[in-house]
Amino acid sequence: IGFERVPMVEDVAQFSLRGGIFDVYSFGMTDPVRMEFWGDEVVDLRHFELSSQRSTRTVDLAIVLPTFNETGNIRAVIGQLDAALAGRGWEAIFVDDSSPDGTAAVVREIGRADRRVRVIERIGRRGLSSACIEGMMATSAPLIAVMDADLQHDPAVLRAMIERLEADPSLDIAIGSRFVAG
Repeated sequence: IGFERVPMVEDVAQFSLRGGIFDVYSFGMTDPVRMEFWGDEVVDLRHFELSSQRSTRTVDLAIVLPTFNETGNIRAVIGQLDAALAGRGWEAIFVDDSSPDGTAAVVREIGRADRRVRVIERIGRRGLSSACIEGMMATSAPLIAVMDADLQHDPAVLRAMIERLEADPSLDIAIGSRFVAG
């Protein structure tokens, strides 16, 4: 597979992207191309079958997880989400404030194998509320939950919160608190 620098890639670079994965589609291509890059280096470039990347399941819930130095918790929180949300369509959007411990790299590695997991690595921007907003804006799921990635929030309560919201259409929001019963 050949690689040619095109203006669109140059335009994307101005937003301080250090690395990522792009799926490139074109009308003339028989198969799309997945390009993985780091800085100006193309790390991997390969064709893939489009049908293998499409899910028949819709995403019912997006879990936004702001992170900073959470490398040790990432696999555990994904495992807890997987167990708590079995049978539901969900995605985890980790919004990382450029953690020096490599949190974004760990999430990116998991996301290569599990399409429900993705990361937004924020370079030069920090803050919990703006990370939450950025994660919320990155999904089309009808329900959004915000959780800490430090394992202090129990993903098992998500199912009950979703069921309450689905049972009563007059409800717009459910808030979990360790200080309130029910």
